Amino acid sequence: DYLNNVMYAHTVLGDKDRAEAFKASFNTGTLISFAKRLGATMADLVLTLYNDPQNRYSSYKIGDLRRHLDRKALLLADPSALGPVASQLGEAGRLSLLGDIASNKLAGEEPGLGLVMDLAGNNLKVVRETALKTVATLDPSLREAEALKRLKAGDATMREAMAGILVSLGTASARAALDAHLPGERAAAVRAVI
Repeated sequence: DYLNNVMYAHTVLGDKDRAEAFKASFNTGTLISFAKRLGATMADLVLTLYNDPQNRYSSYKIGDLRRHLDRKALLLADPSALGPVASQLGEAGRLSLLGDIASNKLAGEEPGLGLVMDLAGNNLKVVRETALKTVATLDPSLREAEALKRLKAGDATMREAMAGILVSLGTASARAALDAHLPGERAAAVRAVI
């Protein structure tokens, strides 16, 4: 209720004093502490903050809260929470999470790296395309290593995306890996990319 009242004052009533009090007293550490006292896990917290607007949480309150927080600190507080949570988010939530990973420069290290690479093989086209744009900013040797891991283990959509990453790199080692993978590949879309 406290959060609801303060966020309502902040966003709807324009009560600047309450908004400033909110900013001064409520930060990422405070939110994590509140969540833990209520029995919530970091996965619960991340899921709530990145949930889709049409879900049961009021989008303006959660959106304002997410914008106010140090999202980098939040995402690094429990890296193990990100992977499982991302699969539970809808398109809008995944895009918000990808945006925060990219803007906070977390894509080149775990947990952001694995999450971005996994979302690059996502079934949702807009999520996949957004993740691939972030992947394109990574060091080429890192892209190659991560794409090779997923080329061998992913579903057809993942393998297609990873093959595309490797083709775009154009390195001799990427080409050799694709050539070695081709004989065992059954999916026509993946074979076409290779």
